[in-house]
Amino acid sequence: MGHNKGKNKQRAHGYNDEEKSSKRKEVTKPKEKHEQQELTKKQQKKLQKKQKMKEQKSVSTQSKESNMEIEEIEVSKELGEEDLKETYIDHLKKLDLNEINQLIRFIPMRLTERERGYLEIIEAALDVSEYTNNVDIAKSDYIYYGYGYKQKDLGFKGFKKEQIIIEQHEELKRVMIGLLVTNNFREGMKVSKDEKLKEDFFQDCFEVGRRYKAANPSMMRETYQKMMHILQDAINYNPKFIGKEFVKNKKWKPIYTVEMGMKECNMKIEDILSVIGLNSQGLTLEEIEKQYGEHGLRIVYSIRDGIEASAKTCGVVFEILRELEQFRDKGNSSSSLAIQFGKGGSRLTQSHSEHFLFVQQSLKLWWNVMRHMSLLWIMNDKDFLSGRSYSLVNTGQGLQRLQQCPNVSSAIHQILSQTQNTMCEGKGWRGLSVVHLGDRDVPNCLFFIDKYSQVPWILSPVLHTSYRLLEKKFIDKIQLYFERYPPKIWSSAILRHFFQHAFDGSGSDGGSCIDGRLTSAWNWCSMIEKYSYYPLFLLCGFEGFEGPYKK
Repeated sequence: MGHNKGKNKQRAHGYNDEEKSSKRKEVTKPKEKHEQQELTKKQQKKLQKKQKMKEQKSVSTQSKESNMEIEEIEVSKELGEEDLKETYIDHLKKLDLNEINQLIRFIPMRLTERERGYLEIIEAALDVSEYTNNVDIAKSDYIYYGYGYKQKDLGFKGFKKEQIIIEQHEELKRVMIGLLVTNNFREGMKVSKDEKLKEDFFQDCFEVGRRYKAANPSMMRETYQKMMHILQDAINYNPKFIGKEFVKNKKWKPIYTVEMGMKECNMKIEDILSVIGLNSQGLTLEEIEKQYGEHGLRIVYSIRDGIEASAKTCGVVFEILRELEQFRDKGNSSSSLAIQFGKGGSRLTQSHSEHFLFVQQSLKLWWNVMRHMSLLWIMNDKDFLSGRSYSLVNTGQGLQRLQQCPNVSSAIHQILSQTQNTMCEGKGWRGLSVVHLGDRDVPNCLFFIDKYSQVPWILSPVLHTSYRLLEKKFIDKIQLYFERYPPKIWSSAILRHFFQHAFDGSGSDGGSCIDGRLTSAWNWCSMIEKYSYYPLFLLCGFEGFEGPYKK
């Protein structure tokens, strides 16, 4: 999501006050030896006061969320430092049945052939829709109301927002029915004449789109957010969007998960351990097909897909953590990771040991988040389509829908607490524990889930380039480039610069908060073209930090 704009006020070095209301064990920061000459004491106090107020506001928001109805989430608890010394699959093999079940229950089910047809329909309809351009526009509080309009909540060309939404919804429905007719004439004509079938068709199409996105974060880049805004507005502004049943309950069909599929056929987790590669016990594929039918096979293949996806995302973080270890004892050398406020764009001052710990803990948190991405996607869907009201706010990144997301907040705080308590080698948590959700930094859960889905896309090019530079075949092709500095030096320099300045607080106000760590990494990515080693990235096949791009 990039770094926040318009937030260039300088901050004092180190960390400000830790969260006062947190029940976790607080860690006092070591005294810093180097005072910043750039800021006066008066400025430092002013900035500390501002950060303190921001943290209190975040804590206040979290306390309000605690009073709402929040689904209880049990994240896996059996986690230790040794788990980060092995692959994700090996880690899964050590877990008991309850732990495995907690990690696979939210995995989205594979699409059937019929559902893939629905996916094509919804993607094609969203491609030609200009919903967000017509609905999420500057209204009364920004432009029109201040220039003579006396009626608030005006939208495009003076029409009310509700009227615009209804018109856009009707247009989308007509397009979807038309696409269904062209795809399957008999089914299309049948659905168009029956209101109940029509409502079921729309529910199925939107559920398939959401499920497909949760299983494939790199897909639907240009259409997913548009679809979620359409569904959100149907609850708040136009309940008559798809049919009578929706008017009554205002509920969208939930994403179809492995847990739901297993309940339908009474499948036990013990039966599938062998076929998903976690144990030698359990039924074979032939036995599963005989006992549970094709539905049982679909569940197995869905779990395999989910485990493979988690293994890839966790594997990238696992590899970068392993590369970080080579800098552990380099504090007194030219490879030190120490950073200083104002130098190289850094917004923090930390010694080598402090910054090493800060980077290591941040990466461990990301690894733990990658384990629970399926859970976070389901909670994201639940929060955004909860029917809670939203505000259209200019966050500095354009007009965004600001909405509270208690389920995602509850899940990420449990993941954070688990990381702090079991994965920090007995050392205190370095930096702030504030999680920005439902504020100007992270307006809604769509922003949150999108940012963390892109963690592997940030880390993969860095790893790929550093590894490729050590390949003999690659070195032989461009020997002249390494006349002064050998490839190993370049590889180490790239990793060192990434560990230093992708975690230096340069992308956010706080810098050391949970969201600020990832924003700082995106800030580093945005300036890749300015770095001296950028040509090496290009020679190694670098195309960007956007991952495998697909609409």
